Amino acid sequence: RIDGLKWEWTTLPIETLYTSSDLVERYRISFVGTSRRSSMPKKRCGIALLGSILIVGVILAQVVSLWVYHRATGFGWSGIPRYATVGKSTILKNQVRLQQSKATFFGSTQDGTNSNSCRESGDNWWKNDECLEEIASQITRIWDGKSAEKFACAPAKTPLTLWLIKVPKSASSTMAGLVLRIADRSKNCTRVNWEHGSAIEQNLTFTNDGRENFFFLAPIRDPQTRAMSDIYYHRVSLQKPKANTVEAQQRNKRLPSDSFVIRGLEELPRNYISEYTRFPVSSRTNTNVDEKPAASVAVEIVHNILYSYDFLFLVEEMEKSLVVFAWQTGLNLGDLVVANSKQSGSWYSLGRRCVPLVKPVVTPGVSDYFQSKAWKEKHAVDRLLHVAVRRSLYKTIEKIGLAYVEKAIQVLRRLQSSLDGACSAETHFPCSPNGTLQRDLARVSCYTRDFGCGHECHDRFLSATGGDEKFT
Repeated sequence: RIDGLKWEWTTLPIETLYTSSDLVERYRISFVGTSRRSSMPKKRCGIALLGSILIVGVILAQVVSLWVYHRATGFGWSGIPRYATVGKSTILKNQVRLQQSKATFFGSTQDGTNSNSCRESGDNWWKNDECLEEIASQITRIWDGKSAEKFACAPAKTPLTLWLIKVPKSASSTMAGLVLRIADRSKNCTRVNWEHGSAIEQNLTFTNDGRENFFFLAPIRDPQTRAMSDIYYHRVSLQKPKANTVEAQQRNKRLPSDSFVIRGLEELPRNYISEYTRFPVSSRTNTNVDEKPAASVAVEIVHNILYSYDFLFLVEEMEKSLVVFAWQTGLNLGDLVVANSKQSGSWYSLGRRCVPLVKPVVTPGVSDYFQSKAWKEKHAVDRLLHVAVRRSLYKTIEKIGLAYVEKAIQVLRRLQSSLDGACSAETHFPCSPNGTLQRDLARVSCYTRDFGCGHECHDRFLSATGGDEKFT
């Protein structure tokens, strides 16, 4: 209360509504003013006026002081450093370097989403990529770093079951090799499940007895690239002439028509990745991803997936995912180095023959289809899940520290390069680089199929060189 003027601060509740009409938090602050006729004597009015003048003078002095400070330190009024003078302040240099590192390391989609994008999208929230970013930013999680005890060996400890939901065409063979290698290196302290099958088909639930003895993980890939890999594998590569020659591989490079590819994309199941990875949980809302989801339902589906798993790998950021996974579990980086299952010369073992794999090509016509209403709406939940997993990975990296992660990635790359060079002669896939079937060699080199090939040589190399590093 200042004389006759009463000021009140009124805070309305924060509403977080994932509905088609309002998807963002709203903050409102209102001032309620009341006045009455002043009965102060003229003397008191004069004193009040003098006090007001003094207050205004103090404020002006502060503004001038701030202007002088900004000119001296090189920080402009807009908050953007003036690079000509930023060298005068070590603090400012560090701030600039940190922001530049984040922009380079995370890319342009980490920050800066439009807070009005979802409100403007309304019922068509799934059309707007900025809206997906905004929704995902509110449901992401930080992967905890307390899983190391699960992977620790102890005489009376129940073996840990590393349970991989092996999403097809999402680096699934490489992921299977990874979990098999972890189990192999753990001296029988870890069991694995790596067979194809959705979480629902495997009857996984939140209420599994002995959940502490399980570690659930899955790879998440961009829905567009996963779909193209699926189409080119099943409808292009496997449908070509049955020949094991380089000429056949060359013939397979002829691209299918746009109409052929788009027809295959239209026939893919709705929200395939979400349907494959979601657990069969009881929910207050319908979480059937086969139906067109409202924003609130999409958020609940993605939230449940994020918190059903102990870790989700981002296929497009596999190195960063591996480093975060190593930090989370306390595993050595050498435990996580496996041969890429698609380094076998782009050939795939199918029965008693090798078939050449055709690399997917996104033509302008197919690219236009990916921007269509039909595609974006049909795979809206998958798109939101992919963004949420990416943001969760980035938030965890920020918690760990950029310097730590960058250093670990460099070590991981050196290990991978050294192992590839030292073990190339002992790394045999079911198909040779020229398309020759070599199942007998692969049985010795791989854990099974084309998973973790060359693992025995990897172990010898790491043991001899002491290159099995762990970051703490």
